[in-house]
Amino acid sequence: MLTQAEQIRDVLERERQEKDEGIKTAVDRLEDSAYALYSNVEDCENTIKLFTPFLISTQSRLNTISQQLTSQNSPLASTQPPLNTTQSALPMYPSSLTYSVAAAAHLPPSVDQAVARASIRARQILLEPKIGNSVFPLNSSSSDIATKLNNALSKIRKPSTPSSEIQAVQVQCNGSLVIELENENIASWIRSPTGHTALETQLELAVTVQDRTHPIVVQYLPISLPIKRENFLRMVEKENTLPINSLDSICWIKPPHRCSNEQSKAFALIQVCDAALANNILREGICINKNHFLRVTALLKQTHVGLAVDLTERQLAQLPIPNTA
Repeated sequence: MLTQAEQIRDVLERERQEKDEGIKTAVDRLEDSAYALYSNVEDCENTIKLFTPFLISTQSRLNTISQQLTSQNSPLASTQPPLNTTQSALPMYPSSLTYSVAAAAHLPPSVDQAVARASIRARQILLEPKIGNSVFPLNSSSSDIATKLNNALSKIRKPSTPSSEIQAVQVQCNGSLVIELENENIASWIRSPTGHTALETQLELAVTVQDRTHPIVVQYLPISLPIKRENFLRMVEKENTLPINSLDSICWIKPPHRCSNEQSKAFALIQVCDAALANNILREGICINKNHFLRVTALLKQTHVGLAVDLTERQLAQLPIPNTA
């Protein structure tokens, strides 16, 4: 009787293990399917963005032709005085905003808006206040913070240092401060080691000037690569002829131990120190271990990212990339 009970227990234990393995396999396959779906959706979005300018241009021409035909066939066309060239080129739009109206209105494209946002970010610095500091208490207003920072800048400024005033202060939820300056030169100087140290010393080491990075995703990177090795990024920089320490960090989006036995590739997240360099990688791809990876995308919905977030690869190829160092 005891032997029979042990046999039943062994059978139940094997069935439980098989179910656990089946559930784990199903979860891994669901994750792989989700990553594949993400890639397909992203490709569709890029295709739509690529064809949007052509559709807008075509719609605008159709609107112009339609208005010309309407004016020619109108019985009042012969009695109305001729319009000048500027007036005739402007279509008459209905009061309600439709796709045709928006397309014919020649609204500023998203590329211009992205360049404007990148220009603002190039003038910004990120300050991380230390807990319990007396320079910027939690209840400090933006004007108080701007006044203290302006005083600090005036004291550390030298004849060769670019002059600037604080334009705006944004207090983040985590307590960090985004400071917008008048020009890129002073922002670049503060981000340099000299300005970095001078500002922190003047503020009694109550804040730290944080370096901003720009996240990009390299798709289908072999999980066998030793990306955790200390000199791995330095080897990648050398292989791509990049400046030393221009790549800040790299990690797997999905840890390899969570990959199925059949999965040999995964997505990796690389933090790039310079926006222009990140845009170049988006355009040209990146070489890792003698393999050229062209499927490189920007990590969307990030707070402090340059053009890499705002533009598609095709749009980036049509732009002179501004230097945001």
